[in-house]
Amino acid sequence: MVKKTSSRGQGSRSGAAIREQITDQAGWDALRACRKELADKQGVPPYVIFHDATLFDMLERKPQSLDELAEVSGVGAAKLQKYGAIFLETLSGLERS
Repeated sequence: MVKKTSSRGQGSRSGAAIREQITDQAGWDALRACRKELADKQGVPPYVIFHDATLFDMLERKPQSLDELAEVSGVGAAKLQKYGAIFLETLSGLERS
């Protein structure tokens, strides 16, 4: 019998590690607020919309199109279609501020 080991956390960023790397606190707060609003409307926890690591990757890359957003880790086709426009709008607002 082979014992399965959990791969949870391997190769991913922990919440604390992400928070330590944030240099754009206003951008981080804006993305989290967007995610929270969507989660509240749908009655789901925020991580169901996107994980912190995905928001961090968005903040690092600052995609300006759906094609660029699709390259962000954690953004699949379904989430791109469902949430892509609203997150791009949030990101574009960061560029103007």
